[in-house]
Amino acid sequence: SRISSDVRTIGTFASVSRFEDDGVSSAGLRIAGADSPAFAALLAGPPGVSRQPLEFVAPSALGVTVSYVDLPGWWQYLNELMMSIEDLGGMGLNDLVRSFTGIDLGTLLFSWRGTEVATITGDLGEVVQPGVPTDNMLGEVVYMVSTTDDAAARQGLSTLFGSISGMVAGFADPSGQGAANIESREVAGQEVTSYQMAPGVTVAYAV
Repeated sequence: SRISSDVRTIGTFASVSRFEDDGVSSAGLRIAGADSPAFAALLAGPPGVSRQPLEFVAPSALGVTVSYVDLPGWWQYLNELMMSIEDLGGMGLNDLVRSFTGIDLGTLLFSWRGTEVATITGDLGEVVQPGVPTDNMLGEVVYMVSTTDDAAARQGLSTLFGSISGMVAGFADPSGQGAANIESREVAGQEVTSYQMAPGVTVAYAV
């Protein structure tokens, strides 16, 4: 079966981490099987990643990682895998998510995404204590994603966060009538849009 072939293609993976003067570095090596070349390509990726995200890292940051992640490729793979299962009636993952939420992730999120993701950790979230409100539940984390179409990214993120923030705000409000607080501001010449979905939960994006 296709799933068995893909599992055999995963092969063997090894990694090593080193403590160095300026932090912790790690490296990994995967020897993939030959059963599914297309699946092996999703696992492998290029030999390295861009160092451009490091230009945005403040000296006070706790950590930063830059990774190759072909999320559009994985989304397509999962869609094709689900559609190949007869019991699901040919419905793909994108159709399934849209049927439950009304959100078309294939168009809004994966149609414009590149294949690199950087994560910058600026601060950790506060320890949540029962009955004590917190202003920083999520901590300070920045995710940087490469894009293939900036205009599509702006439109997609605006629609996606508009829908998700409304859902979260409604669930967070005991009356079920909560609404997200949406604000736009300019930072270093870049428009940043933020969504406060609940006390201590704010997500912002810029393209």
